[in-house]
Amino acid sequence: MKNRFLLITLLLISFSSIAQTKLYYDELGEFKNGYAIVKNGTKISFIDSLGQNIDIGDTKLKKDTGMQKNGLYAISEDYKNEGIKSVTGDIIVQPKNNKILIKNNLFVKLDSRDSWALKNGEKLESEILNKKGEPIFKFQGDSEFTFYPISDNILAVSNQKSPKHYKLVFLDTKDETEYIYNEVVKPDDNGLIRASIERDGKIKWGFIDDRGKTVIDFMYTNPPGPFYNGLAVVKSTDNKFGYIDETNNVNINVEYISAYNFEDNKALVKIYTMKYIDGVINNGYRIIDNTGKILYDLADFSPYPNQSDYYNHSFMESKRIMVLQSGKSGNKSILNLDTGEITETKFYTIGKFNSGLARVYFNDGNNKLLSGYINPKGELVMVQAKKSQF
Repeated sequence: MKNRFLLITLLLISFSSIAQTKLYYDELGEFKNGYAIVKNGTKISFIDSLGQNIDIGDTKLKKDTGMQKNGLYAISEDYKNEGIKSVTGDIIVQPKNNKILIKNNLFVKLDSRDSWALKNGEKLESEILNKKGEPIFKFQGDSEFTFYPISDNILAVSNQKSPKHYKLVFLDTKDETEYIYNEVVKPDDNGLIRASIERDGKIKWGFIDDRGKTVIDFMYTNPPGPFYNGLAVVKSTDNKFGYIDETNNVNINVEYISAYNFEDNKALVKIYTMKYIDGVINNGYRIIDNTGKILYDLADFSPYPNQSDYYNHSFMESKRIMVLQSGKSGNKSILNLDTGEITETKFYTIGKFNSGLARVYFNDGNNKLLSGYINPKGELVMVQAKKSQF
């Protein structure tokens, strides 16, 4: 593959370049599904993408969950009494005798009653709920490891044996597969599902459709990535990476030492570990298009943060940018994927973008660490602040 170097311009963002919304909170969380958790003392609430506060009253959030799809979030009185609430204030599931789990943006409502407290003939009754909090499947028992929702219509059901295998249950037709799958991953954008089975004593990965029909044979030793823009990243047994299309043809040669998912017809790859080119470090990262053509040479920059699970990441944010880091500076930079320009920021960290916003940390100039939120241009649009005592 021919190496084409694109000159990348460095710019510097000023904190005061645009109007900023002041956020009077002790702690700012990352945005998730359009909302971020914020905290003042022990008081927890949400803010939306405009910085407006969403008061949740005395409700306690379930730890490490945050906002889910359709403005729903898990609440908890204690570990045996959890429920679901909406940003409108409506209680979707009462926090009584439930344990709430979140899998693939769906809810699992487990019956948390003690078995000794059940009446004669009574059994534990649990449910799978869709993104709206509506029941789509009921089952007896309280095991969080038995049923795993893949989508609104597909459940992976464990045989509860060792070694563990799964069958697929299709809720609309009640059809089922055999217990043949070792692992099943939620559908990608085109509806294909990555799954693995045991073949000749080895675990092999392939793709199935939403009815369990094999679309790409189980031939991959390493997990493939999902299909985006019609391409999926694959890893060979000698640890080289390339891309296949939906007919399982190699579309971009398996030759990279690392590669990540496509987004907006662009992908990040690495062609070597590190080299000195004209006395300057080059870390080997490139941006390619869907033909494998190199668009940008990232020179001494690397993606931020580093991720080893290639099949879960693209590093593309909002389809237009990528956050980078360089050994020259502890501050992060932003690559504009349309123009190739790299914007140097004054932020120590830049979180994952959601709803067009990412949480950042920076020094306010008085050696005080503050946080806030930036837009995809790197502009600080919301900033942490303290209310005056006077």
